[in-house]
Amino acid sequence: MSIKPFLSEDFLLDTETARYLYHEYAEALPLFDFHSHLSIEDIVSDRIFGSITEAWLDNDHYKWRAMRWNGIEERFCTGPAGDYERFSAWAETVPHTIRNPLFHWTHIELKRYFNISDRLLNGDTAESIYAETCQMLKTREYSVRNLLKKMNVDVLCTTDDPVSGLTAHKALLEENFEIRVLPTFRPDTLFAVHDPGVFLPWIRELGRVSGIKIKDRLSLTAALKQRRNFFHDTECRLADHSLDSFDWIPSTAKEADAIIKKVLAGKIPDKK
Repeated sequence: MSIKPFLSEDFLLDTETARYLYHEYAEALPLFDFHSHLSIEDIVSDRIFGSITEAWLDNDHYKWRAMRWNGIEERFCTGPAGDYERFSAWAETVPHTIRNPLFHWTHIELKRYFNISDRLLNGDTAESIYAETCQMLKTREYSVRNLLKKMNVDVLCTTDDPVSGLTAHKALLEENFEIRVLPTFRPDTLFAVHDPGVFLPWIRELGRVSGIKIKDRLSLTAALKQRRNFFHDTECRLADHSLDSFDWIPSTAKEADAIIKKVLAGKIPDKK
């Protein structure tokens, strides 16, 4: 039995039907990315990355998580370590991600966009791959917008806090950039009622941008509705949430109002 090379054109396509559907229909279709953490400011400015580290590791919490699991110190994830040091730490982690999509994504990107398919990323190949990718990334061909075009992106949704003014999104809409870049309504901080130090500054900013003084449940709801409508007017059609845990206890409107007022007073609500 012959063994297929890793990341061949028929990678994961184990039947004739799968190969036919992919190559004849799906392969050439543009990407519609419903969720990403890409920077809208980078797209507007058409940023040119200084290194593969900036492109891959500056904002990728999935890679950070894998590195932490691998025992990598935080300074190599989100800390002050240099670009090559951080990339090398990621390279040493990659072999441990086999059978995780991170392993496939890493090598698909190296093959498709940097023409590197003759070696896998690891501690031994980190230096050569870093040098080759950095040289390419510093050219206009690899600017943020041109990378998106290389990836055949048609629509891209970013992740945006409800207090955002969406200034960069508006600028891109006025420019009529050929790729549609849309905001996503993501009010994660709304659930941080257990941490007044995080919750209260966000609430104050929400009140400021909405023009509504938030003092209870109804005014909070009104402020969120105002921001939802603002996002909708800037072509937002999606919402997204990150939940650290899913703890839910039924409450009446009166009880919910009392909890919100307690948090607004700077007190931590009871867990029950």
